[in-house]
Amino acid sequence: MPTELIDREAESTELGALLDLPGPTLALLFGRRRVGKTFLLNNVWPKAGTFYFVAAETTPEINRREILDEVERQTGRPIRHEDFGSWRTLFRLLLELNDPDPTVVILDEYQYLKGGEDDVDSQLLAALELHRNSPRSERPFVLALCGSIVREMSRLDSVNSPLHGRFKWAAHLHPFDYYDAAKMAGFSELRDRARAYGIFGGTPSYLAAVDGSRSLAANVCRTVLSPRGEVRRLVETAIEQEQGLRKTSGYRAALVAIGRGSTTRNEIAQRAGLTNDHGFVTMLGTLEDLGYVSSARNFAAASNQPYRYRIGDPALRFHYHFVTRFRAELETNAPEDVWEQYIEPQLPAYMGHVFEDMVRQGWLRHRSDAGLPMVAEWGRWEGSDRDGESVEVDVVARLTGGAMLTGAIKWNREPVSHRLHRDHLRDLERLARSGFRWAHEAREGESRLLYVAAGGFEDGFLERAEEDGFPVTAWTIEDLYPGQDE
Repeated sequence: MPTELIDREAESTELGALLDLPGPTLALLFGRRRVGKTFLLNNVWPKAGTFYFVAAETTPEINRREILDEVERQTGRPIRHEDFGSWRTLFRLLLELNDPDPTVVILDEYQYLKGGEDDVDSQLLAALELHRNSPRSERPFVLALCGSIVREMSRLDSVNSPLHGRFKWAAHLHPFDYYDAAKMAGFSELRDRARAYGIFGGTPSYLAAVDGSRSLAANVCRTVLSPRGEVRRLVETAIEQEQGLRKTSGYRAALVAIGRGSTTRNEIAQRAGLTNDHGFVTMLGTLEDLGYVSSARNFAAASNQPYRYRIGDPALRFHYHFVTRFRAELETNAPEDVWEQYIEPQLPAYMGHVFEDMVRQGWLRHRSDAGLPMVAEWGRWEGSDRDGESVEVDVVARLTGGAMLTGAIKWNREPVSHRLHRDHLRDLERLARSGFRWAHEAREGESRLLYVAAGGFEDGFLERAEEDGFPVTAWTIEDLYPGQDE
């Protein structure tokens, strides 16, 4: 893991400021495993004034006793367990730690303290209320609740929770985007940074295995393809590491099906050998909550149109697209041979959708500095026009002002010609004639065009594209990595 925080600037600043507030303050941080929650919380506040405890998946009683033992170990204060027979008395003890100095208490994997019972939340609230009415109530004190069972932790601030409305700060921590993942991977060439995101994703513990002084291929073969590879082992057991999941074989089967190209719910269920019932819908929803799977309809599709599913986490996408497919070859051959013969030739096609994700992230990240408008809804469209001809539009977005943003994204090596622009306008015209209102809107008014080509454009591309009267943004891969000079 890194020795200093990468990204997380906003979270770090906001969390640090909580210790400047008078009185007890509640904070809530949740997210799937290995996204850096614990690292963030343990690098925000002064070590001397911070008490940290991580709960285990055992009974609430055992966790309660272990908290008391940890208080005794960290403070040197003798603790009689019989004096703290309830959660309310234990929370009052925590609220008095290090008095009168500013103090932080971090309860990691908080969901295990509850053991499925909300009474722990109620007793925490009662202890907080008693503390607020005490003479020591103005001492700065932060109680941070952290956990990796996303649905359960997010419910702590729901309307039906005793703690609803009590959190001064709450956040769902996600993996790094492509830009911050590049900082951690450390490759010098921009295309390698992009490919590294497509293979390792944005999970800090996966990126920590990358050695930027070695080639991308060497890193992938050593950590991702090798049966003993560190990242491969983490990805293969990712589902088992997510606490609270049952029948993990079904989750893995669904990921295999999606990774092999199944996109609709029925296709995924059939390929995975599962029943397409309410339990399967819940399973897919859980995978979405964890960020492992994403779903989307065509832009402006009717509500009765089916969702298309894809693996949302790049590291899992690469694993289930390539590693599971060539598992036998990887068991009996050198990873370098499998990479050169099977995977590297297919990588450009694989990177096409990854690059689309990067462009969406890049627009959100760099929009303000580039003077570009905000997007209200970002999507894409693929299907057939009224003549049955296939059409695919990489970018279909509604700007907050109501205008449309459409365009094309290419993971190319050679500069693209003006034909990219002509083909895009032709596709919009075909879809407009086929009755798609958004395509008609995209050809008029204040609509904008976005073209992104990793390998750049031929001379004069932008000038010729703007001759049709639309504001045009043309990005290369360099525009996605401002400030990260090669």
